[in-house]
Amino acid sequence: MEIKKFEQMISGSSKDALLKVLKNTRAKKAEQHEELVLRELDRRFPGWETATRARSGGRTPNLAIFEGRKQQFGTAKEGFSWLAAQMIDRAERGSGISDERLEIASSERRKYLAHSPEDLFSSSPHLAEDSNNYVKMPLGWYRNVNLPNKDKFDVLARFAWIASMKHPDDWDWIVDANTEDFVKRRERQAESERIHTLFDDILKDVLETKAKT
Repeated sequence: MEIKKFEQMISGSSKDALLKVLKNTRAKKAEQHEELVLRELDRRFPGWETATRARSGGRTPNLAIFEGRKQQFGTAKEGFSWLAAQMIDRAERGSGISDERLEIASSERRKYLAHSPEDLFSSSPHLAEDSNNYVKMPLGWYRNVNLPNKDKFDVLARFAWIASMKHPDDWDWIVDANTEDFVKRRERQAESERIHTLFDDILKDVLETKAKT
């Protein structure tokens, strides 16, 4: 379904109806449609994520670790937001955030950090019109907030690369710490290492190309 028609369809829908649509979009891996449903839920039903988890047996406890500091959070959104803010602040206090690193850390289909809402949602300009889709951070940055939980560790790994931070030495994010096991820790570390190696190679090529011109 076209994005505009889909957006009109979910506008005004009940919370239960939106949750069913959210489940379907995730099953079909329709990320842009999922993003619109998340925005609608956040706009019209604040706290829906917490209430939904409470009905299904509780929230999503998680442990965020940043440069030795440990913080416990009740929802994934809270833990992710805290870590993201720490990483961006660390990057700015260091060598700053270069345009090259910012571009490389974006995915093919979406940006996660930009200097304006319009730049953040350049591929879907109508999303920039709703402030529920982003949060303004210190030093003039804007961050995309409508992310499914399954993508949040990947995005944190991108921010960590921007800030030149290594996982798990400098940071970690353990969701549902009570069921954490060695396999999950290794999977997170392997994913972070994969992203950092890929981005380092891309950055090297970009800088070498610039030096030749």
